[in-house]
Parts: sequence; structure tokens; C-alpha cells
Amino acid sequence: MTVRSDLSNQDDLLDVVQMVLQGAAANVRPDLERQMRVAAAELADGRPAMIIAETVIHALQQLEADLRSRRAVMADPRRRARLATEARDDEGRLRA
Repeated sequence: MTVRSDLSNQDDLLDVVQMVLQGAAANVRPDLERQMRVAAAELADGRPAMIIAETVIHALQQLEADLRSRRAVMADPRRRARLATEARDDEGRLRA
């Protein structure tokens, strides 16, 4: 087993922070984007990695909840009917 240096762990954590930042941006979560930018700055300033890791885990949990909610909406069997009705209504308004 190889013992990794703290610097390597910080680099890995920074990579994770960057990935969560991208996920927050893709999911339109400016609050989480802000948290991840702060986390990256704190990591660069030498703050304990454990505190930053907890922030990252919290952000991931929030993104997971968002995605579960979105998945439930997408799986709703009534969704297709609602979308078809909305499309017909929009088409009618365009023609009028």
C-alpha cells in the first residue's frame, strides 16, 4: 500500500471541488457554485481538508436530492399528457 502525501490529497480534493462546481453550474445552483469557489480558495489557503471535504459532501447531497426530484418528475406518467396539452395550447396561440 502506498502512503499518499497531504499535497496529493489536497490535489485530489481540489479536483473533486472542481467537479462539484461543474455539477452545480450544470444544475443551476449558484449557491453551491459559490460554496465550491469558497472551498477551493480555502483549500489554497491551507485550511484543513476535512472541513472542506464536509462542505463538498453536503453539496453532493444537495445535488443528489435535486436529481432525485428531477428524475421523479420525468418518470411521472401524467407528464407526457401535460406536455402534449401544453404543446397544443402553444400551437393554438401561435396560430391565433
